[in-house]
Amino acid sequence: MPRKTPYRSIKFQLAAAILIVMLPLISLMSYNYYYSVRVLYDQVAKSNKNAITLYMNQIDLQLQEADKYLLRKFLIDDASLSLLEGTLSPEDRVLARIRLFGELREDILVYPLVDSFFVYLTEPDDLIQVFAGSLGYGEKSSLGSYVRAVLPLSGNGTAEARWSLTQVEEMYYLLLTRKISSGYVGAWINAEKVLSPLQLVNMDGKGTYLLAGLDGLLTDDHVVQAKGLDLSRGFAEYYLSGREDAYLVVGADSTVGDFSLVALIPDESVLADMPYIKRVLLWIVFMALLTLPAGLIWLNRFILNPLNRIVEFMKGIGAEGLPQTRLANDVATSEFQLIVSTFNRMLDRIEKLKIDVYEEKLSKQKAELKHLQLQVKPHFFLNALNIIHSLAQLGDCAKIQEMIQYLTNYFRYVFRTNTDLVTLGEELEYVRNYIGIEQLRFPERLDCRIEVESGLLDVPIPPLTIQSFVENSTKYAVSLDRPLLVEIGVRRQDDRPHVAEITIKDNGEGFAAEILDKLRRGEDLSRRGWGIGISNVRRRLELLYGPRAQISFFNQDGAVVVISLDTKGMESGPDAARL
Repeated sequence: MPRKTPYRSIKFQLAAAILIVMLPLISLMSYNYYYSVRVLYDQVAKSNKNAITLYMNQIDLQLQEADKYLLRKFLIDDASLSLLEGTLSPEDRVLARIRLFGELREDILVYPLVDSFFVYLTEPDDLIQVFAGSLGYGEKSSLGSYVRAVLPLSGNGTAEARWSLTQVEEMYYLLLTRKISSGYVGAWINAEKVLSPLQLVNMDGKGTYLLAGLDGLLTDDHVVQAKGLDLSRGFAEYYLSGREDAYLVVGADSTVGDFSLVALIPDESVLADMPYIKRVLLWIVFMALLTLPAGLIWLNRFILNPLNRIVEFMKGIGAEGLPQTRLANDVATSEFQLIVSTFNRMLDRIEKLKIDVYEEKLSKQKAELKHLQLQVKPHFFLNALNIIHSLAQLGDCAKIQEMIQYLTNYFRYVFRTNTDLVTLGEELEYVRNYIGIEQLRFPERLDCRIEVESGLLDVPIPPLTIQSFVENSTKYAVSLDRPLLVEIGVRRQDDRPHVAEITIKDNGEGFAAEILDKLRRGEDLSRRGWGIGISNVRRRLELLYGPRAQISFFNQDGAVVVISLDTKGMESGPDAARL
């Protein structure tokens, strides 16, 4: 039976049908969900991008105004700075510093974003700082120390100066410096002052805003590191980043400084605006998980299990033949009940038909066996009459009596044998009668030896099996040159005790090469008028034993025939004739 391909099974077809129906729905729902999420991300990102860009433009405008002030004040027309750069007496220098300090303190009020203006003259080391607001002494001192220590070493400050994010101790500032002939001028802006208006935006306290410098400096670096955020991709487009909790990263670059304003918006805050979609999806998933096991149980109970029972039952029929039992008709669906009842009726009809065919086949085999046996019986009869005729011509009454006694026993066996099988002992006794007749025909030129292993006399064989080969030996191997010796041996095979091996051997010239080749190939030589007895024996063994009977032919100091009979499961003893 060809193996059924998996894709042709009903399980595969049902699964495929479910997938064909469900996959488009799931795909559509998934696409709709992810499209909604994408739209929401776009809207949130665009909204925050617009807000950040607008705010950054305002910051840039104030930064640009502060830069213009420094440029105009110190690089174009400031007389006080010119005096400080010149050669003055100590008293005049003090007056010039006081004048410049006063001007800067008045001007800084015009720029509310700026926290400090400073002027640093390297020769001599003179630093003038003005501060707006309530900066503490420590913060002021830190800024002054930074100006004195860092600016001369960095060479920072040019005519094209830009604002940059700078860290001074634990604080972050926007710093602008411009180089003048004798030192530096610049301004400080506290980063928290820039970010504080943005912190008023409600992000559930989970998001944050920060400033990012081009050199990787961040005003809230511990948050970025703790969340595993990657801000190296720039801020031209929004993106998601983070190890566990994803954040939506939106930013805008400054046009007048080397820094960016960045918003980190938690992903859950973005999706929190989709409660309806989330609830619908969760409900669909819950219902699918709830109904799927029930659907599978129903499918297995009412469709797949009855179908599997029928399939397994059919497989058993294919492997072992018709069973004695029938399918139980206890399925719940009416369609399967009809299938099972029809299938059981079909098995009953097949079994009855099989019995009828088997009985007809047995009858045919018995008729054929009878015909074959009748072919053997007349074959010897004419030879026996010729022997009696020859003895009568010689007037040997004693030999005639002996011959008649042999013939009586011989034909009593032949005419009694109306069965398919006889025992090996009965067949050998018949062979002895036949040899006795042939010894009267060929006095002192024929001898026979029979050896039978213990326990094998009851082996069932077709009648006239051994006699046919002995007759061929007496017919073709008897010569005037030397006496003919026929040896018959019966033994069990060593590796298979249930196989009886019958060997018939003579010391004649053996089989002709052409005949031996045809015998080994199983050709029917009776059609050519030769080997009728051998063909009959082979056919009867085939009918009664089937493949459990084998005949081998070869030459070994004469002709040798070996018959192997697998008697396992065959009856033996006096009841063998009833098989």
